[in-house]
Amino acid sequence: MYSAGVRKMGRFIINRLLWAIPVFIGVTALTFFLLNVVPSLIMPALVLGWSSAASISRLTRSSLLEAIQMDYIRTARAKGLRERLVLTKHALKNAMLPVVTIMALQIAGLLSGTVITESVFGIPGVGRISAGAIQNRDMPLLQGSVIFVTILVILGNLVADISYGLLDPGIRYE
Repeated sequence: MYSAGVRKMGRFIINRLLWAIPVFIGVTALTFFLLNVVPSLIMPALVLGWSSAASISRLTRSSLLEAIQMDYIRTARAKGLRERLVLTKHALKNAMLPVVTIMALQIAGLLSGTVITESVFGIPGVGRISAGAIQNRDMPLLQGSVIFVTILVILGNLVADISYGLLDPGIRYE
């Protein structure tokens, strides 16, 4: 018969082994995802984001240049704050309002661009399902995919509206 200490040690080892198996499975699944799935998503992400990235960066630059000319930025600099803090906490926060607006408007364009991108790259998704539904004249499936994309656009606009309240202290929702 084993002593109580040996039994406790045995339970401890079994518990640690049972805990390690899901962790090992999770690490291997993450490794598989990072090595096989992520590289195949780089090109479609670049195709979808490239056109909107230019307009967003132009708008960010112009609104940041406009925000730097404001009185509160001069006041923050006069108080002796570091330039990086002045730009990130004061200028960029206020310059992001028009950028968030444009990004919310571009969500619909990005989601409509997935139809072509998923078809070209052979990625299974809502865009490819919509294209297949159009080709097969499957109206219920097409209506469902349109409703799903519409819900995504509405949720994107909701996130943009909520971020207005976080970015601008003058905007409060009740």
